[in-house]
Amino acid sequence: MDQEQLNTFLTLAETGSFTKTSEILSVVQSTITSRIKTLETQLGKKLFERGTRYVRLSPDGQAFIGNARKIVNQMQQAITELRLREKYDYRIIIGGLNIIWDSTVYSLIEKLCSKGNISVRLVTDHSSHLINRLQEGSIDIAYVLIPPRSSYFEKQLFRKERIILVGNRKYFGDKQAFSREELLHSHKLLYQNWGIPYEEWFQREFGDDAGTTLRVDHSGLALTLIKNLDYVGFMLESTAQELIHKGILKEIEYQSKRPIPEMTIYLTYLKSRARESYLQSFLTFAKDTL
Repeated sequence: MDQEQLNTFLTLAETGSFTKTSEILSVVQSTITSRIKTLETQLGKKLFERGTRYVRLSPDGQAFIGNARKIVNQMQQAITELRLREKYDYRIIIGGLNIIWDSTVYSLIEKLCSKGNISVRLVTDHSSHLINRLQEGSIDIAYVLIPPRSSYFEKQLFRKERIILVGNRKYFGDKQAFSREELLHSHKLLYQNWGIPYEEWFQREFGDDAGTTLRVDHSGLALTLIKNLDYVGFMLESTAQELIHKGILKEIEYQSKRPIPEMTIYLTYLKSRARESYLQSFLTFAKDTL
């Protein structure tokens, strides 16, 4: 079993066509057929069901495809790391949620990139996908809001982030505090999800009336809207801090019986890889930096 066979298998599974697979891989169709037959012989399983007008994965092919992707990803990563050895001290692939990049994790990444002798790749995905990527080896470290429960993972609390209410100083310069009723009646409350505890707090606080707010799924966009429009929103303190210092935004007290929960960020990775030198180097850097 080699990389060419696996790439051919994955491409054929995606296209469902020997002709298209041949075009994509720039080899004749007979080579595609030969590679698939050789792979099936080596595995002792039929990977595809073939008809006059279709090619589709067999049940064994469906069971194999996940592992095939993992093998290809690991092979590609190994080749890349070997090529980068002469240029960089080490290579690290870091996964995170969209909202995490705008937190204090950004400061860590900025300092890591400024070192210049480390190859860094950043991957943005959902929490469950990040955990899967850790398992398959396509990323090395993940920053998540909810750590995986499995004992196969090392989980470390990275940071707790305070969530504050902010608005544009131009529109809210004289405003010192908002009550729940004032926010709802203003129709100028922007919603950005900062994790499950915050989401639950927001629902308890505002209930069904929260549907009148502006909802945004990208924290950078949320901050830009608050900066440019007469909206207020609950943002991470570290995310809004620079604009507060510049006098563009201001923190506004929110009067609530329920305290606003903090957003917790966890660093996680596979315990089985903990002794790998590049991972130890990164963890030492992260510990010494923040």
